[in-house]
Amino acid sequence: VVVVDATGEEHNMLLEHCRSFEQLRGFLPGILEKCRPDKRHIQEWYIDRGQYDFVIDSGTNITQLTRESDDWSTLQKGTRIVLRAI
Repeated sequence: VVVVDATGEEHNMLLEHCRSFEQLRGFLPGILEKCRPDKRHIQEWYIDRGQYDFVIDSGTNITQLTRESDDWSTLQKGTRIVLRAI
């Protein structure tokens, strides 16, 4: 799975680490640690305030991934999940 952070940087992750909102949320500190400090801090600001979401970007459709979404179980290898600051 490719997780695209709010600054457009791509991070490869194992599919097993992206099976729920809470699970992916738990990996965000490690993902952001790989970013430049300025990009990391601005994203952490939005995340700490709960002003973010995850979406699947298939290139033609965007599907929001909420905590309650059934779409977590349909993720496949190669899926692009975008972290958006809102």
